[in-house]
Amino acid sequence: KMKKMKNVKPNYITYLSILKAIVDLNDLTYLNKIYEEICFERGIFKEKLNDEDKKLLCALITSFSKLGDLKMSKEIFNKISNKNKDVEIFSAMLDCYSNHGCFEQAFNLFDEMIKNGLKPNEITFTCILNCCSHSGSIEKAYYYYFNLMKNDSDSNNNDNITPNIHHQNCIVDLLCRAGKLKEEYAA
Repeated sequence: KMKKMKNVKPNYITYLSILKAIVDLNDLTYLNKIYEEICFERGIFKEKLNDEDKKLLCALITSFSKLGDLKMSKEIFNKISNKNKDVEIFSAMLDCYSNHGCFEQAFNLFDEMIKNGLKPNEITFTCILNCCSHSGSIEKAYYYYFNLMKNDSDSNNNDNITPNIHHQNCIVDLLCRAGKLKEEYAA
């Protein structure tokens, strides 16, 4: 109905709501149609993206992934110019890889993000620690948690990340899956 009305165009909040509904309905065909419309209406892959466009891209990446189309999530991620890829876009793709069991790709993407000079946020650390948990990568999880995250929170830098309950749950989950919770608790 909105499209038929003159001078009324959906904004990014409308599109975010539509994307959530499409995922809830599990309708990949309609997701492809909305993706084409967003590309046409907003020119989503333009040279300089605003915050609204970045949020839409994150939502598109995760929506395709949730409906099982990781290939399309990767395609969207790869179409975004490197200068427009921020920590949220990297985190969205990292979460997709992790949810699809593509752990090595997730670790490589995390490393790429760091090499590009982007500082992981709380969500990024939750994604990478969850990836470590599901892949059984205790050493990597400890490295990320104690060397990257905890060292950062021990500094006097205002940008630091203090481990939260989600990060701690990932570590406990990892130890439980590895059968090492008792020995770590005793240490």
